[in-house]
Amino acid sequence: MKTNDEYCKSLSDNDKNRWAILECYFKFRQNTPEFGGQKLISNNKTTEKIIDDLSPMCQLDTDFVVAFMLQNNFGLENMPDGTVSWQIWEIVDGQF
Repeated sequence: MKTNDEYCKSLSDNDKNRWAILECYFKFRQNTPEFGGQKLISNNKTTEKIIDDLSPMCQLDTDFVVAFMLQNNFGLENMPDGTVSWQIWEIVDGQF
């Protein structure tokens, strides 16, 4: 995943730290099911689930996570229960 450097330059130091944590979280997660010939599996998550996963590391707000996801071209998907989640593709274990 390649972050938009121009966008990141405009962030405060605290937001740059939060952005770096999100980048680390998404190191083995992609916005597309195709990644260098590696097999990926779908693992859609809501914005709130991402925030919950990272809550031990830092405090994130919804708008910040949404900005990160949009800047990194993650798509949205309607789930069967009517909720909206991010399309996230994870590298299968053993494929690192």
